[in-house]
Amino acid sequence: MAALSLLAPADAHAESDDTQLDRLNSAGHTLKWNWNPPGRQERYGHAETLVQAPLASVRAQVLDFSHYKDLSGGKFKTSRMIAKEGDNTDVYFQVPVMKGMLTLWYVSRFGPTQVSSPGNEMVEGRFVRGNIKDMHLQMKMRRVDDRFTIMSCDLYVLPTFPAPQSAVDEELRDACKDAVEAVRDKAQGFKGDVPFVTPAAPLPAARAGQ
Repeated sequence: MAALSLLAPADAHAESDDTQLDRLNSAGHTLKWNWNPPGRQERYGHAETLVQAPLASVRAQVLDFSHYKDLSGGKFKTSRMIAKEGDNTDVYFQVPVMKGMLTLWYVSRFGPTQVSSPGNEMVEGRFVRGNIKDMHLQMKMRRVDDRFTIMSCDLYVLPTFPAPQSAVDEELRDACKDAVEAVRDKAQGFKGDVPFVTPAAPLPAARAGQ
């Protein structure tokens, strides 16, 4: 499973919910990698984690745009909701890079929750303006059962300055990992990974300090 920390499964776009659940349960922790999503030439960061919380609780955290700074693992200098019109919400971000020598800023527009099928939802943010060339964010949620949800993130950012692809890849997959783990911990009410257990089995107690 170690290779999954960097590389996407060859058929990740077509896999079943059970395959994704088995992968996360086998790993026992959040997974991250870089890939080109189906139909896209851009290279994205990706991360996914298992959340011990129902889909509605996970969705509530994903839609809490006023607190997106909390999803960055301390990387965002500023994040705030600046506009809301109908189902669209604009969020402003500032991200220091190059050890604080440069600050990237951009506005991302988030639309309403998209439901592809019962129990499969996505919240998507698209680039509006900023001092970068482009960005795209997808926060996906899959219901496992009434107690567990799979949370995943795909992120693409294209800066205006040249940067090694390896460095961009690392930043993108780490940003996705920070985001899904922050959503996980908020939705659960405690930090850390919890393995999926069948409904007939008792849920494991939170570890000390959680």
